[in-house]
Amino acid sequence: MRSTKENQGGTRAFSVAVAMLLAAAMFAVVLSAADTDDGRPFSDGPLGDGGDLLNKKNFGGSGTDVFNDVVAVPDGFVAVGYSAASSFGNGDWAGVPGQIEYTNKGSMDAIIVKFGPGGEVLWRYNFGGAGDDEFLGAAVMPEEGGYMILAVGYSGASSFGNGDWTNVTGKGNNDAIIVAFSSGGDVVTAMNFGGAGGDVFNGVTVMPGENGADTIAFAVGSSAAASFGNGDWTGVPGQIEYTNKGSTDAIIVAFGPGDGSGAVIAAKNFGGAGSDAFLDAVAIPGGTVFAVGYSQSPSFGNGDWTGVTGKGGTDAIIVAFGEWGEVIAAKNFGGAGDDWFKAADVRLGENGGDSIVFAAGFSYEASFGNGDWTNVTGKGGTDAIIVAFGPGADEQGEVLAALNFGGAGDDWFESVAVGPGGYVFAVGCSTEASFGTGDWTNVTGKGGTDVIAVAFKDAKVEGAKNYGGEGDDYFYGMTLLPDGNTIAVGFSPEASFGNGDWTGVTGKGGNDATVMKIDTAVAAPGNGGGSNMILYISLAAVAVLSIAAVAYFFFIRK
Repeated sequence: MRSTKENQGGTRAFSVAVAMLLAAAMFAVVLSAADTDDGRPFSDGPLGDGGDLLNKKNFGGSGTDVFNDVVAVPDGFVAVGYSAASSFGNGDWAGVPGQIEYTNKGSMDAIIVKFGPGGEVLWRYNFGGAGDDEFLGAAVMPEEGGYMILAVGYSGASSFGNGDWTNVTGKGNNDAIIVAFSSGGDVVTAMNFGGAGGDVFNGVTVMPGENGADTIAFAVGSSAAASFGNGDWTGVPGQIEYTNKGSTDAIIVAFGPGDGSGAVIAAKNFGGAGSDAFLDAVAIPGGTVFAVGYSQSPSFGNGDWTGVTGKGGTDAIIVAFGEWGEVIAAKNFGGAGDDWFKAADVRLGENGGDSIVFAAGFSYEASFGNGDWTNVTGKGGTDAIIVAFGPGADEQGEVLAALNFGGAGDDWFESVAVGPGGYVFAVGCSTEASFGTGDWTNVTGKGGTDVIAVAFKDAKVEGAKNYGGEGDDYFYGMTLLPDGNTIAVGFSPEASFGNGDWTGVTGKGGNDATVMKIDTAVAAPGNGGGSNMILYISLAAVAVLSIAAVAYFFFIRK
């Protein structure tokens, strides 16, 4: 039998070995965490998966309710869209008896809803007349001491002369509309625009004034051939003559100044002999607006596309305008099939550097392997796409990168936002057939159509997640909050509630407008974020202290 001293020596030797193994293991954890968690959205990390739903909410009544767009404001976020007549007087449109009574103004009312940071409804307003009214896009207009929200869309002919359009005369079939709301939900000004045909604004962007200049709002959309030569498209004889260029022309209209008066500063129609439309726009401080959308094959080789050859049935387009509506550059993108850009955002150049515009949308299967998609293989019936444009030597919008995303079914992007750290986020939809294939390999769909969020960086996919229930769920708009997380809006049908990501949530009607807050907060590359760094430092500290204690006990203390 060994003596007590020998036993103590053996115990100490064993303790040294265990302590050093523990220290080595802790250092291994630190190094492994630092190597694997690079701050990517949706990636696995010590704090759990990213891309999680932080909050979700459905809004509406017993009818159909849809959110088409959303913008962040200093005290929350604001969503716009429409609600059917049957939604009013019940659900979220029940109001407060004796205080606020919500009644429909027509068969379909445009709606605007302000939410607080936690997703609570702060105020709501339904806008319109006896016909169909819908808001399709929104933007924030800064003003002294606060902000206004601009909402754009259309109103039907029967909406004018009644409701919110009392004393306003309609100009044609459908009029494009722009409405300014105060931060408290009051209508500041409302304006209709167009001619005898159908006119619509699909999106709006704001160019802040510099050096004392007025802030200008730019609304984009389309006008039918019958609208030109009359109404707001009459022009000024001998100075500006507006004539249609095709069956439907893309349009851009500048409104200002930023005091809510809403005067038309400039208007421009763009296109060729076919159908052309702008679906979204983004402004760069200093005088350039980029509008994105589509042009059909007959438009190329004539009108504003003279000298430009079309690439397929419908081409995605991006056009740069000056603040007075002059065309700076125009580019078409795509392959032999149909290609559309549905949304755009910009990463502003730093320290005098060039800005990059990101356009998102979709391309059909026939577009891949040819045109701008040469050497790129399609993944399904329709692929979601994102394209980065730079200035280029010829100032025509050089393609810096183009990516397609999806599976064997149909995939598309509806909205895009530039985030911090070099990330770009896009939201949209994927059909059931896409899951388990392509970019959705090993991912199970949740219903007929799922809403999706995808993160890109350095021309590659950094992560992707799908959300929804058993029905068909749709995202139409998104915005990034100051904390880096995403608010995405759209609608979900009754079949999606009570299951999937809507487990525990009861539907309110046929289709409910929806809001999802998604965890896309981006940590600084290489450090995994502040919380993770604290964890790594703590682990390292414990490891070092363990070694120090062992060294003290055996080599310093006698």
